[in-house]
Parts: sequence; C-alpha cells; structure tokens
Amino acid sequence: ALPAQLVAKRSVTGLFCYSEDDSNTKKRTVGADRFRVEWETLTGGELLDKCASQSSDYYYYTTTFKNDGADWWRGAVGDDVVDALPRKTSLWVGGNGSTTQAHYDVADNILGQCVGTKRIRCWAPSSHWTMRPFPDAHPLARKAQIDVEEMPDPDLDVVLEPGDALAIPAFWFHHCEARDLSASINTFFPAAQAKRAAVVFQTPDPGGPLVEALAEFVDDAPAFARKVHATRYAPLEEWYAALRDD
Repeated sequence: ALPAQLVAKRSVTGLFCYSEDDSNTKKRTVGADRFRVEWETLTGGELLDKCASQSSDYYYYTTTFKNDGADWWRGAVGDDVVDALPRKTSLWVGGNGSTTQAHYDVADNILGQCVGTKRIRCWAPSSHWTMRPFPDAHPLARKAQIDVEEMPDPDLDVVLEPGDALAIPAFWFHHCEARDLSASINTFFPAAQAKRAAVVFQTPDPGGPLVEALAEFVDDAPAFARKVHATRYAPLEEWYAALRDD
C-alpha cells in the first residue's frame, strides 16, 4: 500500500542518486546529464503501473519512516515488522532498469528485498580512487563519477530475491539495479569507522599524521580538518544519538 499521492523521480537514463540539491528546483541537473531527473506527482497505483511497464522513462520512488510515520508503515508492511524497524529506515520502489548509481554511505546498511529482484554490485573501500567519487563538498558527494561499465570488477555481485537481505558495510560502494517491479527497504546503523573519524575531526587542533597528510594538499590543515568535521561529521552526532535512543 503506497501513499494515495506521491512524488516520484523520472529519468530517461535510469540512473538515480540522492543529491543535496534535490529540494532546490533550480539545481536539478547538478553533476552530469546522466543524473538529470524530473519530478512527477502520481497515485500509488500509477507509480506501480509505470514501473511495471517502463522502457524509455524510468521511475524511482523513495520515502522514509520519518516522512510517512508509523501508521502508514504499519499498513504497508505490518505491525510486527514496523515494531522492529529502526527509525532510519527507507522504502525504495522502481521498475526494470531503475538504478541507484554506485556510492558509499558512512553508516552500516542492511538492504532487504520485499518485491521483485534487484542486482547489487559492491566494491571494497580500496576501490575509492578508481571509482572517482564526487568530492565531499559537492551536492553529489560519495557518488561515483564514472559509469558502471568503467568500474572495476565488483568484489560482490548478487541478485536479491524477495526475502533476501544484504549487509553492506560503511564505505563500501554499492550499485543497485532493479530487474523488474521492485520494492526494497533498508536501514542504517552507526559505523565504528565514522564514530572514530568524528572523534578525530572534533579535536580542536588535530595533529600528527592527519595534519601531515592534509598539509600536502591544503595551506591550513588544522582549519581544514575542523571545517570537514563541522560540515561532515558533526551533523552525524545528533543522528547517532537518535539511533541510540531508538
């Protein structure tokens, strides 16, 4: 059961990814042409029909537990499932070819397949330079700039069927492609690496190897480290606290 009315993404390339400019209608083409999307208001039934028959226009819809609340989620997936879900949980619906561009997250991730099938390709963090992710300050941060055909052979290549789940560690790149009408849920958990990084970057005057490494690239390494913490890691602290409260 989807919301009676929703806003889905539409793309002629089939590639989708989260952008921090999604809410800014004047910047919907940030990055590259292959990430250009439009927004379309549909009923839940219309979305499913379009996903089931898509060929030239591809559709993708996502929502979170926080956005729609427990009542809708209970109607969609049942009381017992909702009671067990962390609050950082999302639903993903798409059709054959609807694809989330390879990217990494800074939290551990469990992806569960509910309807249809989805191909997941994963790359270890050691592939970072080869994947050429957008820089951290870019609205498309953490997404690979290259096409999947240019990426190295994945470290893991699986097709999820209904009832399957896949644990994706933080900082692992993952490229997710629906093979038919597909619905998945995922939930995030705090990653030890990100927590440790937050501790490093909240240090008033980071020293030692960190500053030495940064000094090769920036004029004021301690100031740069503090800026990275303020923009990238400090916002996660509240999120971690909320997860712990759950």
